[in-house]
Amino acid sequence: KVILYANQATIDSVSNIKTEFKQLTKIDKTQSVTVKLQKPEGSSLSEETVTLTIPIEEFTEKVLSVPVICSNLPSNYELKTFPSSVNVSANVSMSKFNDLDAFVFEIDIPFESLKDNKTGTVKLELTKQPDWVSDTAINPNTIEFILEQKSSPTTTANQPADE
Repeated sequence: KVILYANQATIDSVSNIKTEFKQLTKIDKTQSVTVKLQKPEGSSLSEETVTLTIPIEEFTEKVLSVPVICSNLPSNYELKTFPSSVNVSANVSMSKFNDLDAFVFEIDIPFESLKDNKTGTVKLELTKQPDWVSDTAINPNTIEFILEQKSSPTTTANQPADE
């Protein structure tokens, strides 16, 4: 707890007390660091320094198989992708490792990018991912596809049999 001593106008204008900059390098475990406080002009503080604890959590990589979808595919089209699912790798903290599964990712190809595509290949992008993962990669990041327009069933009128 830090107490600010100043006139009322200064107290009313202060919403936080900043610390002096301190650069830390090669942190690989939780550390406690003492930093100086920057007192507002015309004031004094009950403490000159504070101790900060910087928690460090180990990260690991997880690879998941994620299906490739086209959610806005019109019902009169059929899409086949090769492969139908791809590997997504991501860095995740150890505490979230078990929460990370294929359902938190989405690779949704827009129909518009397939409709006029003459190459038969499309580059993939993650369209959904949690904000607590980093360094995501898709492998392969390009897939082949076949887009077919289904033929509409033809209707024939009932005709009387020849007599």
